[in-house]
Order: sequence, then structure tokens, then C-alpha cells
Amino acid sequence: MTKHPHIRTRSSLFGIARFLGSVLFAIAALPGIGWADAPEDPCLKPPASQARGDDDSGHGPWRHAVSIEHHRGLVFRDIKAGGWPFLRSFYISHFVLTFDVNGQSVRRTVRYCSGDDQWTNSDWDKDRAVFTWYYGHGIRERGIAGDFTVTYETKYGTLGKPCAGRDGFMSSSFTRNCARWVPKVSYEWLADSSTGARLKSVTAFYRLDYGRAAITLVSDPDSAVPAGMAAGVHPMVIHETSFVAVSDGKKGQYDNIHTAYPMNGRRTVVVPGCRSYGYDCTHLHWRWGGADVPPLDPLEEPFTERKASGAKPGVPYLVKGQTIEVFVTADNGEGDVGDPRSLVNAEVLATAEVCKSRFAEALDGVSNTKLRDVIKPVVVWYVAKSEQPEDTFFRHGFFALEPLEFWSVPEGVSYVVDNLYEWQRQGCDPMVGVSAATVRKATE
Repeated sequence: MTKHPHIRTRSSLFGIARFLGSVLFAIAALPGIGWADAPEDPCLKPPASQARGDDDSGHGPWRHAVSIEHHRGLVFRDIKAGGWPFLRSFYISHFVLTFDVNGQSVRRTVRYCSGDDQWTNSDWDKDRAVFTWYYGHGIRERGIAGDFTVTYETKYGTLGKPCAGRDGFMSSSFTRNCARWVPKVSYEWLADSSTGARLKSVTAFYRLDYGRAAITLVSDPDSAVPAGMAAGVHPMVIHETSFVAVSDGKKGQYDNIHTAYPMNGRRTVVVPGCRSYGYDCTHLHWRWGGADVPPLDPLEEPFTERKASGAKPGVPYLVKGQTIEVFVTADNGEGDVGDPRSLVNAEVLATAEVCKSRFAEALDGVSNTKLRDVIKPVVVWYVAKSEQPEDTFFRHGFFALEPLEFWSVPEGVSYVVDNLYEWQRQGCDPMVGVSAATVRKATE
């Protein structure tokens, strides 16, 4: 990780002010305090003017607006791939740092303070297709003395190789090429030599605004037979929910998120893949299954496109030792809450029709669904925790599958053909979705 020693420069007056301010939050030293009770590390100076955003950033098929915002830092908005919408916004709302101070747990909430925190201008590396921005936040109080450095590195991919599967395995969705978007964030705690505090953990609160989309949660099988049975249409999340995605680096309840949209012909999610026209839906994978047939685990470091060191099939992907909790919530305008657990109260997110195929239900024991309507816009909170003094979050990133083309015909005709295949999917036959996804244009 890049060191930024100049960020550590702080005046003694700054430290005194931090100390006096911390007196107001003395209760935070009591054990058992949770996320919502972690007091803000206060901004001492008035917020600076918000940096102007770029309305056309990105690389390859990726486009988005980007800005530096007070209390949020680097914010991506209106994220698209190949012109197709993915997310309305994506950013880290805040970090919670937990320290051991003389045997007591002390938590501090860190949000980017545009008036205080030292930061760099953004940097674009054209050769690596990487955008970089970082800032440093100082804490000087109650035995806690040091600097918290956050580095944002966003990697843009092109349709160069498969996101899942092996080259040449079979002409199917297993080997479709993809474009990655990897907004990874690295942090480092640089403690002053005089401090007696020990950093116990860092938790990053990501806010993913999906807008009017339906969410599908998937658990990848670890053997070939269940993997084949799991193919086809998957159920929608109808009510707000939460789950543990990764627990101390080990498999949790679900492995990835797919999306469906309330548009004609786009009301199902078929796994593997999502749809068969245009750029595919947003794929967010923190784990791949351990099955060899079909080959599910890419075992790749997206930044280097080489095999990830120590990666094993069926093991959470690039989140070694971390714990990840996910909260799927209705967007009622709550904004950047301190504790997303408070948002989950079984509110209705979407309505869906139950698939009528008894065969599909017999295979997986789940009533698969197709989307009827999105009742509430959806916000997903992805809460990642590490117990290391320096670590990286979100190295797996997102990806979008390449569009499949059916024949060398005008786009409008392809759209009609796609809707015919989508209509077949509505029957919930798990193999229809797979076979439809393998169709290629006749000239290939």
C-alpha cells in the first residue's frame, strides 16, 4: 500500500482541540457500544466547497459521474456499462474504528472532513486504467493518536477474458467475457509512537443505491450436480432482509447479488448469467462455488488479471479474514445512517409471481419467481470489517457480462428475439435459461 507520510503532519493545537472535543464523547469508552453509538470524530474546520464532479468519467464500457463530497469522500453516481444502468450511486458512507484503550473498547466514526482532512487531487493512470484518490484523517484524543489513511483505486476492465469459467470450456454463459469495475479501497492506521491505544478493527459502510431494481440472492453450489440443478430462474427478494455474507473469511449465507428491472422482457434473473440481451445485470460476487463442472471460481486478482495468491475454489474471494454483513433495505430517504440494522423491518420491496413449474420447485425446493413490480427503490448496505491495521476492501468489484448477439440482424429484431427467449424463461424451466444464454449469432 502507498505510504503518505505528509498526511501525518498535525499541529499541537489541532491535537488539543481533538482532545477537548472528545470529552463530549466519553461514554464511548464503555464496553458493548455498537456501530450506532460510535461518536463522530468531529470536523474542526467548516466544510470546504464541494469539489466539482466529472459528468463523464470512466473507461472502456464504463461511464459514471464522480465527485468528492464532504462526509462521503469519493462518490460515483449513475454508473453504466455499455449505456445500460447499473447503480444510481456507490460510496463509503463512513468507517468505524474500534480501539483498545487500557482494556476498554473505544469506537470512533470517521467520515471524510473536507475542511480538515488532507487529500490529493485525483490521478488517472491511462496505461493501467486505474483512477486514484486518497485522504488522511488524524485522531488525537484520550490515548488515541495517529492517522487513518484511505486510498481509493478504481480499476476499469474491458471485455478481454471470461469473468467465470475457463477459456474454451464450452460455448455458453460459463465462458462469456465480461467487463470489470473494481472500486477497491485500502486503509492504513499509522499510530504515533506515544499512543497506548491498539486498533482492534476497521469497518467500512458501503452504500449501494440500486434504485428501482429487484434483488436476487444466490448461494453458489460446491459440486457439479447441485450446480446444474441451480441453473435457471431464481427468486426475488420480496421483503427487506439482512444476512452474513462472510464470517471471518469463511462462507456465509449467500455468495452474490443479481438484479432484475421492471421493464418488459427483463423480469427474471437466470443463473448463470442474468439476461441475454445488452450488457447483463450487475454482478456482485464475494464468493464463487467450488464446483469444477461448470467451472465457477475465477481465482483471479482483478487488478493484475493473474491468479490470486492463496485463492482456493469455494473460499470467499479476496476477502481473507474479513467479515461482511449485507442489509437489503427500502430507500425511504434515510440517507447515510450510522447503523443499517435499524432499517431492516420487513418492509415490502417488490412483488413477484410464483413460477408454476413444479419441476423447478422439485429441483431446488424454492418457489422461483418473476418480477411484477418494484414497490420501493432498493439500497444495499455492504458492511465489511477487518481486524488488520491495514487491509483492502472490495477487491472483487463488480462485473457486467458481454451482450450476446443472436443473428446478424438489426438491433430492433434482436430485441424481439430476446423477448421471445425471455418469454420462454417465464415458464421457469431451469434449462431454458441456460440454453437461451448459449445462443450466438450465426456468423461466429
